[in-house]
Amino acid sequence: MSLTIESLKNEIEQLKTMSQRASPTTRDITHYVNGTAGRPFMDEVDHESEEDEFFDFSEGDNQEGTGEKLDAVVKRIDKMFEDPNVDKSFVFQVVSQACETYGKPEKLMYRKVKASNYLVIKASNEGNIPGKKKHAFETVEIAKQALNLYPESAECNKWFAIAIGGISDFVSTKEKIGNGQVFKDHVDKAISLAPNDGALHHMLGRFCSTIAGLSWIEKKVASTLFAEVPQATMEDSYRHLKRAYELRREWKENMLHLATAAFHLGFKDDGRRFLEEGLSLQIKGADDELAHKDLLQLNTKYIK
Repeated sequence: MSLTIESLKNEIEQLKTMSQRASPTTRDITHYVNGTAGRPFMDEVDHESEEDEFFDFSEGDNQEGTGEKLDAVVKRIDKMFEDPNVDKSFVFQVVSQACETYGKPEKLMYRKVKASNYLVIKASNEGNIPGKKKHAFETVEIAKQALNLYPESAECNKWFAIAIGGISDFVSTKEKIGNGQVFKDHVDKAISLAPNDGALHHMLGRFCSTIAGLSWIEKKVASTLFAEVPQATMEDSYRHLKRAYELRREWKENMLHLATAAFHLGFKDDGRRFLEEGLSLQIKGADDELAHKDLLQLNTKYIK
């Protein structure tokens, strides 16, 4: 009897979960974009919770003007990006529909690239290499569209550079080296437009560490393919990563690379400090999960 009751309890819990996490439909996505959804695919839940509030798009009905509605949609999309419990595939669908609804504005186009890049990260975390490759090249195409529409946008240049970096595992050595220069050109342009964007300094820091870490033979190969190979040192990398840290302290991935650069340069005290601080930060998403694993490995290597 107790086993039967326990089974019934489990079934009830499963039904609850299904009602709360049913797959979104095209109608659900349209409601998100138009700001007409109260509590999409959660109609059976009558209790109040943070999740109810998160999915409440009803305020869009009372806004006047496309600009205000667009701002509301962007705000909700950003909230979905920040929530680790929201399926990023659904976020991508919402952003894509919003781009079509509102005429591909800059603030949505680069978020579409960002949403697509989350799919790359998701596939990577799942060990899905074919999926990672597919999403990575799709992200580049979306980033090209955004950049063609808004060539002077810091965000579109930044996300184009990120997209280019995302295909490095799937291209030839020649393409990889050529893409490296393209990456730097767009990061440099973005940083000239938004000098206080910590993400850009982080990206430049990682680029510098990659160049500094090339072997003599790799540089020789690169020089035969291109007239000039970018020059960078680990000191350059450390400087940019530290600037990113000053601009955005609670960033696990930056802490990882900053600590790595510090140890490489022999700054052991700084390396330990950044390592410990990075490990103490809360894991908030898939990229944080990857960074945390690497921080643990770094901790094993350098902390006795």
